[in-house]
Formats: sequence, structure tokens, C-alpha cells
Amino acid sequence: MKKKNINLTKFKGRTEFGIYDELLSLKNDVHAPGTVDSVLSDEMIKLVPETAEYLYTDYTPLGVKYQRGTRPYLEKIVENSIGKTDSTTKAKDFMDFCSNIPYNFPDSEKSTNAGFWTTDTTLFGGTEEELIKRGTEICTELSRVLCVLAQVAGLPARLVYLFDLNRKNWGHGVTEIFVQTNESSNWAVFDATSNVCYPMPDGRLASAWDLRNNPEIIENHPEHKKKPYVASVFYECSAIANYSVWDWEKYDYRWNLINSYYRQIWESSD
Repeated sequence: MKKKNINLTKFKGRTEFGIYDELLSLKNDVHAPGTVDSVLSDEMIKLVPETAEYLYTDYTPLGVKYQRGTRPYLEKIVENSIGKTDSTTKAKDFMDFCSNIPYNFPDSEKSTNAGFWTTDTTLFGGTEEELIKRGTEICTELSRVLCVLAQVAGLPARLVYLFDLNRKNWGHGVTEIFVQTNESSNWAVFDATSNVCYPMPDGRLASAWDLRNNPEIIENHPEHKKKPYVASVFYECSAIANYSVWDWEKYDYRWNLINSYYRQIWESSD
């Protein structure tokens, strides 16, 4: 099939997400303008029929350029998390590690899950090492940690942003990792918050595009309705962004506290 040339301008960035345009705006974004997560929002490309072929062929290079010794803390986690296993098992091991970050860091008594952080003290942003050490529970930050752990291990990975257009301020972040078996290779969703991935009838793990087009894969998942983000509605509207661990020096990783817009959201959901 001959690939179509498309103009990505109308599909790139933080607009055209309906009720989410307000949440994603530079004014209201919980991550400070210019910081890594804010920049990634500017660079994400909406996953729609016009962009799907490009996003699943040419958009993300499959060559991993990570240089060993660059991020030793992350390398140690990779070494401790996996053995000599296939790419799918590695990805699942990293996902499991990330899903436990809010429970285990800084330690079980001072973890996010134990209520150590408050609305006034929760920090946003930071390097992946910092996100782990302070025990982030923010889904987009957990997906970023999973993305770089996969890349440190030699697996291509990228970020996926999900939006429930039926409920304002109810989005999610997951990671796609390129996994290979003897029979096939494809991008697959790994949810670092819910600790789930989505098997398809043919044995492959589903991508975000697969889940958009086959909602029954999610609806038949054992965790459907048990975990808040295991819902097909999130995959009806999504966007993808490349994020490479070997380019980390070009990003601004400074922290910031919660802003007034997000404070109102958090306090109203308590």
C-alpha cells in the first residue's frame, strides 16, 4: 500500500480535544510551561484515521540509541526487574515495577499510597529517577518512567494520552512498547497505573489503535469495571508522542507545585 502524505499541523498539539482543550491549555496545564511534560503535550499527534498509518509506521524510529552508563539508576532497576526474557515479558515486568512506585517509594510508610503527599506538597515534573524516588502516582509521569525503562532495556517505547470525552478532566496516560515474538512484532499498550495490557484473540497484545477499533478487547478484560482506567471509552480519543531517554538533556525537568486550576479539580473530587 502506498503511504499517503498528510499535513500533521491540524493533528499536532494540545488542541482539538473538545472539553479537554481547557485542561490542556498552557494556562491550566499542571506541568509548568516549558517543562518536559508540557513540551510533550505540544508535540503529541492525535490518533485518528488520517494519522494512524503514519503513527504505526514511520513516526517512531525502532532503533534505540541509549548509551549504557548514561542513567545508572535506571539501569540498576532494569537489571533487577528482568532476567533474560522475551520483550513482552520484559515490558510486563517494567509495567509491574511502575505500578508499584506509589506504594514503595520513598518507602512503604512515606509512600504516595500511604498519604505522605498532600495537595499542597505534591510535586509535578522531574526526571524519571526523581519521579521514582518521590513515589509519583500521576499516570502521565508513570507512563514516562515505563517508557524510559523499556528504552534502557533496548525496547522502542513511546507515550499515549487518552481522553474520556464524556467526562471533563477524566483522561489517562499509558505507554506503547514495541514487542516482538517469533511470529509477529507490533506496538502494544502497557498501562503503568492499572498494571494491565490487552491480549487479542490472535495472541498479540493490542495497540491503542487496536483498542479504539475493537472495544470488546477491553470490555472482555478481567479487570474491566474493576479498575477505573480499564474502559474502552478512553481509547475513543487519544494522541501519541515520542519521548527518547537518550535525548533527556534537551528537556527541562524542574518541579512545580499544583496550580489553582488543578487544585479545584482535586479538591472537588475528594
